[in-house]
Amino acid sequence: MDIRENIEQLTRRINELALEQSDINRRLLMLMKELDKLKEQAASAEPVARVEQPVETIEFSEPIVAPQQTHKQAPPPPPPASAPSAKKETSLEELVGKNIASKVGILVTVIGIFIGARYAIEHNLVSPLVRIIAGYVSGAALVVLAIFLKKKYTAYSSVLMGGGIAVLCLITYIAYGYYLLLPQAATFVLMLVFTVAAVYASLVYDKVFIAHLGLVGAYAIPFLLSDNSGRYIILFSYIAIINAGILVLSFRKYWKSLFYVAFAATWLIILVWRAWIYKEEHFTLALLFSALYFLMFYATFLSYKLVRKERFNTGTAAILLSNAFLFFGMGYEQFDNSAETAQYLGLFTVANAALHFLVSVLIRPG
Repeated sequence: MDIRENIEQLTRRINELALEQSDINRRLLMLMKELDKLKEQAASAEPVARVEQPVETIEFSEPIVAPQQTHKQAPPPPPPASAPSAKKETSLEELVGKNIASKVGILVTVIGIFIGARYAIEHNLVSPLVRIIAGYVSGAALVVLAIFLKKKYTAYSSVLMGGGIAVLCLITYIAYGYYLLLPQAATFVLMLVFTVAAVYASLVYDKVFIAHLGLVGAYAIPFLLSDNSGRYIILFSYIAIINAGILVLSFRKYWKSLFYVAFAATWLIILVWRAWIYKEEHFTLALLFSALYFLMFYATFLSYKLVRKERFNTGTAAILLSNAFLFFGMGYEQFDNSAETAQYLGLFTVANAALHFLVSVLIRPG
């Protein structure tokens, strides 16, 4: 047998083996399709986790191209139906506690208690002490009811809690302002306690509107209890302490509305005081506390940007510029209106510019 015949035989053998391999490949692909169909049927019949049996891998001299998988994954099983009692509680929660009606209702309750107290005052229906005690009982009843309902109806309970604290603050002011049944110091302590309670309740319930209630009470206390003594350092120190607590709370819970209210209320108080009461003898007091408030709001603003990674937008730019211009404008007026301090006006301006430049360098990316 010569070489030519050997070549022909080997070629013929190779062709036969190639045909056999092609047939094996065809049958293997058919088996893979049947396996996929079985998987689809199993997935639709039992949507639970299943363990696939390992398939032995077979290598061939010619690559096998499997057809593209066209079947879709089985949809996830539907969530279990909620129990009727849970569904009922959820619907009641949404109906009563999560809409505006509950908040309007508690507002009407507070106003009603106030009108009832005024009516009793004007017509002398009961003694002043009984009226005040009845007011405290009403406020305490709302607080106790809020605590009782907290587990099942949290949102509605939070509304009752806010209303109860508002009633307690209101009755305390009536006891002091109308009847003089409480001394100023005791009234201040009670109002401060109720304010702290409102802030604590806002943390427990995670409801910002309760914190706003405490914020309104906190800023109202010094004006409701003012005796025109002229001790403004106490007033501004008190506002600084309240601002520190409110700003920490607003940053911790990310309640920016508290920051906005504190910002507006503080600068409004300063502007009104400067317009009607400020005298040249208050120069140092006004400058120090204006600078303190300016730095507190500035630091809070930067914390939101650097820690919370807030984006810079029109609203934040307005707050930043308003804070800077209010402080600089009032300080500029103070230095300019006094002959003794006018020479330091340039230094005050340079100090402001240096502060903003330093902050811009520190927060510059990269």
